[in-house]
Amino acid sequence: MDTSKYIALETFCRQHQLSWGFIELLESRGLLQLVVYDQSRYLPLDVLDRIEKLVRLLRELDIHPDDLDVIEQLLLRIASLQAEIHNLREQVRFYRHLYGEEG
Repeated sequence: MDTSKYIALETFCRQHQLSWGFIELLESRGLLQLVVYDQSRYLPLDVLDRIEKLVRLLRELDIHPDDLDVIEQLLLRIASLQAEIHNLREQVRFYRHLYGEEG
């Protein structure tokens, strides 16, 4: 396994002062998938931003760990709606330009 694409769970927990129980809760909720290699557990580097966001929600907003999956789904839905609004605005601009309307 190419360990350059992973961070050891022990290292991540120590750096963020987290318990293993928190990570296990995230894993049980389907919010992350750990990789086991040579009797050690690893987090893929491509999920670190997402996991760190969940840690910030937990600490800064005092979100209960059991509710993090709901919050993440809401944030994903908001991002999707924002992208849809952006696309619709671009379409409106295009048609306004096409038909010579100001705005």
